[in-house]
Amino acid sequence: MSIKNNVLIKEYFLIFFSLSTLIHASLVVFFLTYQHIINDLTFIDIYNKYGYLNFENFFGFSGINGMYYSLVLVFSYTHFLFYLKDNKIKNVVKYGLFFLSTTITFLVLLLIDIKMAYAGLLLAIIYFILTLKIKTFFKIFFLSFVALIGVYKTIISPSPRIKRFIEIGDPTRLNNYKSSFDVIWDNLFLGVGLGDELTEIQKVRKDFYIVESKHNAHNEFIEITLGSGVIGLTMFIFFLVNIYLRAFRNKNHLFIIFLFLISGFFMIESVLVRHYGILFTSFFLSYFLLFENKEKEEM
Repeated sequence: MSIKNNVLIKEYFLIFFSLSTLIHASLVVFFLTYQHIINDLTFIDIYNKYGYLNFENFFGFSGINGMYYSLVLVFSYTHFLFYLKDNKIKNVVKYGLFFLSTTITFLVLLLIDIKMAYAGLLLAIIYFILTLKIKTFFKIFFLSFVALIGVYKTIISPSPRIKRFIEIGDPTRLNNYKSSFDVIWDNLFLGVGLGDELTEIQKVRKDFYIVESKHNAHNEFIEITLGSGVIGLTMFIFFLVNIYLRAFRNKNHLFIIFLFLISGFFMIESVLVRHYGILFTSFFLSYFLLFENKEKEEM
C-alpha cells in the first residue's frame, strides 16, 4: 500500500472519529437546551442533574464516566482543528466551523467540569491560533480573548467544582494519595502486585467516603508504583519518554498534543485502570505508531 493510501486511511478514520464525537456532543447540547426551554431548568439545575459524576447517566445506554468523555472530546476537537488547518477550506467556513466546534466543546466541558479537560481545550485553541496564517496583531488579539475567558471562568465566575477547589483544595484526592503512599513506602521496589492495589490501600484508608466508594489511586503514576513499585514506575516513565522523543523527532504535532493530553489525565486519574482509558490510550498509541512505521517502511 502506498504512502498516499496510508495517509488517506489514517485521515479518513480520524475525521470520522472526531466528527462522530462532536456530533454526539452536539446532541448533548441540544438535549440540554431542550431541557432548559421545556422544563425551565437553570444551568445550576442542569449541572446538578447531569454534571460531573452524574454525566455517566446522561444517555442511559452509554454510562461513560465524564472524565473519559471529556478526554475523548478534547482529543476529537483537537484533531478537528488540525483538519481545518491542514485542508483547503474557505476562511469563512473554516472560522465558522472553528467557533461552532469550540462552542459545543466548551459547553459540554462546562457540564462535565474537569479541570484538566479545560487545560486540554486551551492548549488546542492556542495551537490553532498560533498556526493561523493571519497577522501577528490578530493572533495576539485572539489569544488575549481566550486568556480573558480563562480568567473569567477560573477566577471571576468559576464553576462549582473550581470554586470549591480554590476555596478548600481537593481534600478527598489528597487523602487518597496519602493512603496510597502509606502502602508504597512498605512495598517500595516491587509494589503489592498488579491487581491488588485497591485491596491494599483499602486496608489503610480512614476517610469513610473513600472507603465506601472504593476509589483507585486517581493518579496513574501512583497506581503503577502501588502495583509494581519503583521498578515498574521507572519502566513506565522510560516508555513514555521514548514515545515523546519519537513524536517530537517526527514533528507529529497531533501525536504530541495527544501525549500531553493523556499525561495530564494520568496526573489526576488512574486512566489505565478503567476500560475506557485502556481502550482509548492503547488504541491511539498503536494507531499513531502503526502509521508512523508504515510510512517509514515505504519511503
